[in-house]
Amino acid sequence: MINTSDVITFYGRSVEDLKREMATSIEAHLGSCRAKGVEPSRPYSGKFNVRLSPAEHASIAGAAAAAGKSMNAWIADILAEAAERTLTG
Repeated sequence: MINTSDVITFYGRSVEDLKREMATSIEAHLGSCRAKGVEPSRPYSGKFNVRLSPAEHASIAGAAAAAGKSMNAWIADILAEAAERTLTG
């Protein structure tokens, strides 16, 4: 199976047709990617691990609590804001 966010289309009139056409379409897509020298795009999982020092962890936990948010929500908001600033200049 392929894990991609690229759009791969196929059709068929029966389950067997669909299985065969799906395999053919995936192989064609992967062959096209190889020919172009690119990796198929992959979807993001939504999980992001960060290693922090214990002092940084405590500081972030305190800031999140002061904002009335979970650490996850606080970090997600901070990162989204930073990404927006970076991408929009």
